[in-house]
Amino acid sequence: MRNGVLYGGIGVLVLGGLSALFLSGDGARDRKLDASVMGVEALRSWLPAQGIPVVRSHPRLSPKVADLSLRILPVYDVDLLSEEDSPQTKEAFAQQTTQRDIYSYVFFAKLADLQTLVVLPKWRTGFATAEVAHASLLIDTDDVTRIGRQTGLAGTRVLRRAAFFETASRSASPMSGDHEMALFHAQLFDRESLPSFCKEVTGFTYGVLVMSCSAHGSIAAAHYLSDPDLLNNHGLSVADNAAFVRDLMLDLRGGDEKPVYLDTSTELLLDTGEIDTEAREYDRGAEDLARFFAYPLSVLWALAATVLGVAAWRGARRFGPPRRLADDLPEATKTAAIEAKARLLRLSGNDGRMAGEFVQARLSDLAIQTFGPGLGEAGITRLFAHIERRNAGLAADLRRVTATLTDRGGNLPQTELHRQLETFRDLLERVNDGSGPISKLG
Repeated sequence: MRNGVLYGGIGVLVLGGLSALFLSGDGARDRKLDASVMGVEALRSWLPAQGIPVVRSHPRLSPKVADLSLRILPVYDVDLLSEEDSPQTKEAFAQQTTQRDIYSYVFFAKLADLQTLVVLPKWRTGFATAEVAHASLLIDTDDVTRIGRQTGLAGTRVLRRAAFFETASRSASPMSGDHEMALFHAQLFDRESLPSFCKEVTGFTYGVLVMSCSAHGSIAAAHYLSDPDLLNNHGLSVADNAAFVRDLMLDLRGGDEKPVYLDTSTELLLDTGEIDTEAREYDRGAEDLARFFAYPLSVLWALAATVLGVAAWRGARRFGPPRRLADDLPEATKTAAIEAKARLLRLSGNDGRMAGEFVQARLSDLAIQTFGPGLGEAGITRLFAHIERRNAGLAADLRRVTATLTDRGGNLPQTELHRQLETFRDLLERVNDGSGPISKLG
C-alpha cells in the first residue's frame, strides 16, 4: 500500500510537469485568445453552417492563394512591429506585446497576397479574462487611430460612442435584406476623415463601420472593419449581427464561392505559387525544439507519458521487486517443477491424474524411508507385503484406495476424488503411527 501511494505521487508530479510544459507558451495563449469573447473562433463553425466554407490558419498548413476568396485578419495590437524593434529575448517580447504582435512587413504581405478584411482592435486583454465589457478595458481611440494609420488608413480618425448599445438597420449589399445590428460602445470611422481612396460599404448615422480602400502607393487594396464586436465570439450572438456578417462575407467575396481564410497567425502561411530563389540560412535553437512539443504533438506526448506511468505503476504493484531463491539447490528446482506440473494438470482438468501421481509419490517416499533407496516399484510391493503381515485389514484397505486413485482417478467426480484422498491420508497416518507396522521394522 505504501509503495502504491509513493508511485501514485510520482505519477501525479510527472503529469503535472508535463501539463505545465505543454499548456504553457505562446501557442496556448493564442488558443485562449481565439476562443475568448474577443476572438473569432466562432466564425469557423458559423460561416460553414451558412453555406460559406472556411479554412482556418494553421502553422503546418499552406493553402494556395488561388483556392481562397477572402481573408479575415483580426488585429489585436496597437503597434505593428518593425524589424528594428525585433525583440531579442522572451522578456522583451512580453513587455512589447499587448496581445498578439505582428510585423509590418508580414501584415502588408498578407494584404498583397489575398483580398483581406482587416478587423481593427477595440478591447484590452482584460476583456478576454473578465468577460465584462467595461469602459476601462477599451483601447484608447488614439491608439486605435494609430494602428489604423499603420495599416494603411492615413488620416482616418476613429470615433467611439457612449456606454450603450447602438442599433441600426443596415444591409451588406442592395441584394440582401435589412438586418438590425447592435454594438456596445460602438467604434466607427469618422466619415469626414475618410481618405480619397476609400469608400463606405456600410455604417451608422454618425460613422462608418465597414469601408473598402483601393491600392495606394505600396499598400494593396483592402477592406476595413472598425468594430470587432460585429463578428467576434461575443458579437455574433447579439441582435442580427450574425446574419449581417453572412451577407457581408457574400458581398465582399463578389460571388466567389471559394473558402474564406480565417487568419489568426502572425506568419505568412499561404502558398502564393512563387518560387523563392534566395537561399536563406536559419539558426536552429531552443524554440525549434519546443515546436516538437507544441499542440497537437503535446497531446500525444501527454498520452504516452500517462500510459508509461500507469504501466510502470501496475508492474511495480503487481509483481513487486525481484526476489531470489534462498538456496539454489536441486530440491528447490524439483519443487518448482512439481508445482508447475501440478498447476498445468489443474488448468487442463486432469485432477485425477494429479491425485494418482500424488499417491504413488507418497508410497514411494514411505518405501524409501522404510527399506532404503533404489528399489523403485519393488519397494512399494515389499511395503504392501510387510503391512499385510502386520495388519491384513489395513493393507487391504490401502490397496483398494490406492488402486481407485491410480487407476480410476480421472473418472471420479470431484467430491468422490476428494473423499478417496482423505481416506488415503487417514490410512497412511495409521501406517506411520507409533503403533503401526512400520514402527516395528528392524
